[in-house]
Amino acid sequence: MRRSDAVLIGRKHESKDGQDVTFAQFKGRKKGVNVLALPILPPFRAILDASQLGRETWLETAFAKPYSTAGFGNRFKDWCKAAGLPQCTCHGLRKIGAVRAAEAGASEHELMAMFGWENADMARVYTRKAAQKKLAASGAAKVSLARPIVPPTVPPEEKDREINELGEWWYSLGELNPCFQIENLMS
Repeated sequence: MRRSDAVLIGRKHESKDGQDVTFAQFKGRKKGVNVLALPILPPFRAILDASQLGRETWLETAFAKPYSTAGFGNRFKDWCKAAGLPQCTCHGLRKIGAVRAAEAGASEHELMAMFGWENADMARVYTRKAAQKKLAASGAAKVSLARPIVPPTVPPEEKDREINELGEWWYSLGELNPCFQIENLMS
């Protein structure tokens, strides 16, 4: 989910059994309401159960107030730096989630449902990259596992005999080539 949604979601958005969360996406709200229902995966459920969650939202500041979108982004960046991961961002987590889902075989429509994309353009970016990566690995495996194709060596005498056995109708490619014929006429 986007950070603009993460800062708004809380217990009130969870299903009664705690297995999924349903919310209206913040992005695109001016065009109309787009409601997403997402499963809460077991590792995330365990984190939620072990965490002290806010009253209104899952994520709250030290002052027991919900984060703003920008405030959460900045705080998340601070946590990443403190963890020795200065290159990480909220959006980076969303992106790696899409990459992992695509590489695991999620279809464009599954990615659209998981990430709240309304058209397949963004999903296609991830599925194409995942498909290219898989196809390249598959092709490389075939090449590295294949036995090298080396034509058998044939002594020159046997070659001549085989050619003679083909009969009068056989011509080498060079003799059929118009350039070869012109060359013969000129000599």
